[in-house]
Amino acid sequence: MFQTLSKWKKKGDFSITGGEPFIRKDLFPFLEYLDSSEWVSNLDILSNGTMITDKTAASLTKFAKLQRIQVSLDGASPKTHDGIRGRGAFKKAINGIRI
Repeated sequence: MFQTLSKWKKKGDFSITGGEPFIRKDLFPFLEYLDSSEWVSNLDILSNGTMITDKTAASLTKFAKLQRIQVSLDGASPKTHDGIRGRGAFKKAINGIRI
């Protein structure tokens, strides 16, 4: 990934998607790299929201290029969302959004 970014010829936006980014132990060092890269204009993260804590949210505030954290919801109610994601996932996702 780092080698690919070093080959970019112009600034661009960078979105972290696929799987759950907050499960990765190297997410914050990677965000630090992206935030300091001259080739990255803006950062976005797509998450299921279940792992966003007060501590995580506070740590994210230091990244100037982080513009958005998108949380996936598979329905407007726990019944729908939890039917797809598992019991309790809706409540955790909503809590992640509120934080």
